[in-house]
Amino acid sequence: KSLKFGFYLEQQPDEDIRSLRNDPRRYVELLINPESYTRTDPYASSVRPTQSGSYVSTNGWYKKDIAISGQTGLRPAPNVTGQAEFRRLKSLFDLWADRSRANQYAVLHWFSFKDDEFWQIEPDRFTLRRSKSAPFSYKYEISFTGVAPSTHFGQKTLEPVPRTPIVFIK
Repeated sequence: KSLKFGFYLEQQPDEDIRSLRNDPRRYVELLINPESYTRTDPYASSVRPTQSGSYVSTNGWYKKDIAISGQTGLRPAPNVTGQAEFRRLKSLFDLWADRSRANQYAVLHWFSFKDDEFWQIEPDRFTLRRSKSAPFSYKYEISFTGVAPSTHFGQKTLEPVPRTPIVFIK
């Protein structure tokens, strides 16, 4: 069995993720892993020239730009169509947008157990691609920004992540 990718919607602070796994409107594991996964890590750094060299100011990373693309398949699981799976995925993003627009608590999370990546995200774009040559195929492209590590996942489990302080030694 492959390691999963997916999204879930937190509707109140410090919600227990384990209870969400049974809520298909708020927890979506992709039945078919993305065909493409891109992550860019821009850093909060600047280099300014001075008369005696350069002045460097750095504060590490400040966000993660993530994009995935793939398809939901014709029949990704028994009794599940690709169309139904796409609608379930899209409805999760629609629910996030509706709650956000109504100023209700809504934090969307992305997880990739394969890459041990777990992020609180802000969606940038959700695109559906359909074509005449593949009328039953629901291809998607989703781009989003990882704004903070998700504290709900860790080490390929659904247990909370223990936070260890980072100590810098000079």
